[in-house]
Amino acid sequence: MKKKLFTNVLFEKKRMLIAFVLILSILMAYAGIQMIFISKQAAQIATPDFKVCGRIGDDGVFHYDMYKDMAGLSDHVKSLTDDTVRVYGVTIRNLMFKTNMGQKIYYSVYGVEDAFFDTELTHSLQSGQFPTAGKKEAVIGSYAAKEYNLKIGDKIPVAVSLNKKISEAEFKQYEVCGILSDDVEYFKGGMFISKETFEQNNDMVSTENLLLVYFKNAQSVKAFEAVSSDIMKLNNQYNFGTVSMHYQQKYYIRRNILITLASVAGVSFVILFLLTSYLMKGLTKKIGLLKALGISDLCIIQSFIGGLGLTVLLSAIVATGLVHGMSLLLNNSASAFLGYTVKQYPVGLTV
Repeated sequence: MKKKLFTNVLFEKKRMLIAFVLILSILMAYAGIQMIFISKQAAQIATPDFKVCGRIGDDGVFHYDMYKDMAGLSDHVKSLTDDTVRVYGVTIRNLMFKTNMGQKIYYSVYGVEDAFFDTELTHSLQSGQFPTAGKKEAVIGSYAAKEYNLKIGDKIPVAVSLNKKISEAEFKQYEVCGILSDDVEYFKGGMFISKETFEQNNDMVSTENLLLVYFKNAQSVKAFEAVSSDIMKLNNQYNFGTVSMHYQQKYYIRRNILITLASVAGVSFVILFLLTSYLMKGLTKKIGLLKALGISDLCIIQSFIGGLGLTVLLSAIVATGLVHGMSLLLNNSASAFLGYTVKQYPVGLTV
């Protein structure tokens, strides 16, 4: 009887109940999918707060040398900032660049100073260790390991060099000594080698063409922003290319999460309020008729609360299926693009 009271009195028609479940499921699924993207962003580590790239060639193509030189830029930026801002001049070379339908990945060689390993990547190793001074060793991103089918101790089958042009002699010279964790999203296709070791072994100096900046804490943001206009003026002198300010996303991730959740909750509330208002139209008279027929208040309350509880539970189950399905589609799309299996969009407890 309680089932009939719920379906026939509150919803009148089964198709209205089905519509209610579908709408609620879609709203829940939308919130879950948003949380997948937010959780993915919040879990990332080692992403630089500020980045400046050198210009690419006039033909707009990423050749092996990747970007044009910006000799002296890192020292100039260091002179403008304090010790809460960590500045690195990096030499980057292009191994491969792939893009398709908004997806992209860079497989690159990063020549960094030894301090970069201990300071910026110290909590990022999945396995192995950092390069030993004087040895031809590299720490590689998790996607680079999958792309080239590498594990600890393997020789890297491509040329790992900071020279602007590569030679046959530079192939299979570097050995994998460490692999970064999957949380290192920004450098997932990277291969990191010691800039000092490479210069000593080759008796040359590699010029920086990439600037990476990291902040010590939130106070560093204010210190950096106070001189950011002066840094941007250096473009006239160093003729740099793309500038990326990742710290705005990193340091305001909690605010972005709250804004996203509040937006989803607000829209969902309005839709559900309108839908519930429509369903409850004339409900008072219906309840009056039920009581006149001798049906107790407790039975009516149990019918409505129990029915709504089951409706929400069913909607949650359907939404969970939709979220897992979307996660599977996203991961399959990413895997098809990359050419190997990845789980970029996991459904965790937070979702």
